[in-house]
Amino acid sequence: MSDILMATSSNPTSGPVKPNIFLGVTSALNIDKPTKKDLVATKNMIAAMQPHKVFDTPEGCHLRRKVLLELEKMAKEWIKEMTLSQGRSEEYAKEVGGKIFTFGSYRLGVHTQGADIDALLVAPRHISREEVFTKFADRLKSHEQIKHVKVIEDAYVPVIKMVFSGIEMDLTYARLALKAIPNNLDLQNTELLRNLDPRCVRSMNGCRVTDAILSLVPDVDSKEAFKTALRMIKLWAKNRGIYSNAMGYLGGVSWAILVARTCQLYPNACASTVVHKFFRVFTQWEWPKPIMLKIFEENILKMQVWDARLNEQDAMHKMPIITPAYPEQNTTFNVRKSTLSVMQEEFERAQKICMLISLNKTEWDVLFEPVNFFSKYKHYIIVQVEADTEQDLLEWQGLLESLIRFLIEKLEAIRKYIDVACVYPSPIHQDPPPGTSPDPLKPFFKSSYFVGLQFHKVDDLDLPLTEPIRSFLERVHEKARKNKFTLTVKMEAVYYKKNQLKERFPNLVIKRKDTYTRLLKLLPNLFPSLRPRKSPSPPAGSSNPTSPHHNNESPPGSGSGIAVNSPRYNGTGSPGSDTSMQAMSQLNDSQSNSQTHMEVNGESSQRETKRKREPLPPLQSKRPRSQSPPPEDLLLTPELATPYEQDKLNPPFSLTAESRKDLIKFRKGTATTTS
Repeated sequence: MSDILMATSSNPTSGPVKPNIFLGVTSALNIDKPTKKDLVATKNMIAAMQPHKVFDTPEGCHLRRKVLLELEKMAKEWIKEMTLSQGRSEEYAKEVGGKIFTFGSYRLGVHTQGADIDALLVAPRHISREEVFTKFADRLKSHEQIKHVKVIEDAYVPVIKMVFSGIEMDLTYARLALKAIPNNLDLQNTELLRNLDPRCVRSMNGCRVTDAILSLVPDVDSKEAFKTALRMIKLWAKNRGIYSNAMGYLGGVSWAILVARTCQLYPNACASTVVHKFFRVFTQWEWPKPIMLKIFEENILKMQVWDARLNEQDAMHKMPIITPAYPEQNTTFNVRKSTLSVMQEEFERAQKICMLISLNKTEWDVLFEPVNFFSKYKHYIIVQVEADTEQDLLEWQGLLESLIRFLIEKLEAIRKYIDVACVYPSPIHQDPPPGTSPDPLKPFFKSSYFVGLQFHKVDDLDLPLTEPIRSFLERVHEKARKNKFTLTVKMEAVYYKKNQLKERFPNLVIKRKDTYTRLLKLLPNLFPSLRPRKSPSPPAGSSNPTSPHHNNESPPGSGSGIAVNSPRYNGTGSPGSDTSMQAMSQLNDSQSNSQTHMEVNGESSQRETKRKREPLPPLQSKRPRSQSPPPEDLLLTPELATPYEQDKLNPPFSLTAESRKDLIKFRKGTATTTS
């Protein structure tokens, strides 16, 4: 684990000195230990996750370890045979070695029941990639416990897919420039990447990134807070339909980096607190500012790394989340404008639910209720695939998932008509049409991908959808011919309205339980600052037809609600009165407000300023409900803001600590006025 830099505060008036723990690119925001309430909330959160099978069983963990040991044994034996077949000595063949590394969710310790295993085979320099993807793949096919072996050598990261004793596995390969592979090989050594094939670098990147994430997470309770919080976030993202890198959302690595960054900001927090802070931080985050767990390493090998300052393509990324291992890359290059807006909505929804959970107004289950995707939009494009065999259907599904982002890109380009175009990350498998009996001689294999569309409100809408759909289908067929897929598969893209879905897809769950909508009604009562503000009505006889705010149009920033740090707060005086000016003059140490000129019925307010100023009256003992200040939990203060926002807080949330104390005195009626 990286070193922890400890620094102490030099402020003699700050009370007990607390260390600032630096993990990542900034210091921690809070290092408090969890309270009993926090620990109880974590237990409740774990209990809510249990029914969703996010924790593997002891038998499942044992089987996974057994499968990995067996796979490594097979790899070492095969490498030894290949070494002897090349005329090398028996002694050298015994020492040549070979090793299996894991990465992804299994390496992070957050795999679920039935999840696959991502693995990397590392071999010495005399074992070529072609031999692994042909001869070793044949060895895997001959094993009685290994089924469905599929070699994808022309992928961006070449992989061998298989099912080993019922467990799905993705095996990648890296050929190192070493004579032998030692058992204590450390893949974090950057020198291993020197003069390596780019495909091998990409294959090793999975292991290097996973190990780097673990090393950069605070080592509290064996990183259990990080692991438990990541399980919750992944469950939430999957149920809310925003877990898919190929579809333009975030994949497993991206979510892990975001949770790890939250743990760096709150290094001593328990899992439930990490989840709360996760949504707070990334609801406020100003994208496209990048998320990084560490400062970039020196580019000693001159590889291409992510840098928005130098690379025009990198500067166009909407939601950069950077890997913490060299060469640093963006894990979210597929994120589009539409998918970013959907994720931001989900962040805001989750934050509000967490606020209610903290007040015991709802349960954790509400957080990961399934999304109502099929009732959220009024218009849909449905891409349907029908094949004769299950294998053909799986191949075309993988092809569609890798290319459907280009359809979203084409649809987003129609800015005149389309605001949002988002795809549901999971295909919907269809049954035979109603009224037809399944043919045992011709099985029915059909699935559909749904793209939700949000249009502008325009009359006589004539959507130019033909060209984007046609170009997308041509691209898919061209790629299928290149990959020598079965061309008898039927594929089409059809436009549907929401009210047509139930008739066309009778088994589709159009409307799900939505507890969040009902809970939204509680928020204004619990948090008055969330109530919509109303424009103040002008005093009788004060209407000015020439005023830009005539006809009850309120000036920018005005409102009847009172915020704890709002410059509109004026006690019992009317908006713009002398008492209001004096109060804000005290808070801001400025006399500019008291010199403000206001035109009322064509007369200048200078006459009011000549009157003798009276002492500021105390506030009423019983404040109207609409004027109660928002709870401290909702204030965006420098202590709660994200590191990049500490110097750029929004104007309504810009009070300093000193001015906030003055405002509290002002509320209590203890503030003094100066003439």
